[in-house]
Amino acid sequence: MKRRRKYIDRVGERYGRLVVIRYVGNDSKRHALWECRCDCDGSLVTVVGYNLGVGKTKSCGCLRQDNALETGRKNTTHGKTGTRLFRIWGSIKTRCTNSNHERWQDYGGRGISVCERWSTSFENFEADMKQSYDAHVAIHGEWQTTIDRIDNNKGYSPDNCRWATRAEQNRNQRKHQYLKASNGGVSI
Repeated sequence: MKRRRKYIDRVGERYGRLVVIRYVGNDSKRHALWECRCDCDGSLVTVVGYNLGVGKTKSCGCLRQDNALETGRKNTTHGKTGTRLFRIWGSIKTRCTNSNHERWQDYGGRGISVCERWSTSFENFEADMKQSYDAHVAIHGEWQTTIDRIDNNKGYSPDNCRWATRAEQNRNQRKHQYLKASNGGVSI
């Protein structure tokens, strides 16, 4: 015969913004679960009793949001983490700051950096580059749009970056040397 685990009856008790409404059973680890109503908007939330007792859970999640607003921090900054533009920005930063990156020697290892405006904020990068990114994508397509440094000896900044196709970017590499033909021979 299976023994029932004893639990503290919490019905009617208040824990932060939550008031316990009823016992709803146990989770897979046999912890007591309680349905609670939150003060914010009457939301119902199911909480492990232990978390209520030790003060780990005090609201439906609204308390964390309110605290973030009070301190000026936000849990969600821009909501664009999964976008291609965000991945490009992240790749720029990684190549220039992470010595374990496979291309470190071509970027951060030779002094290529990201301007402070971009290194501290995706929103700044987006503000500076999104309009031209969208225009380039409209003409060439998303996968033919890459970020390109105009002067390969300078870092990533609004005045040294543009969008280019892969072919344009390949022509703008350090390893390319252009030959100029003249009547007397070839010069580099």
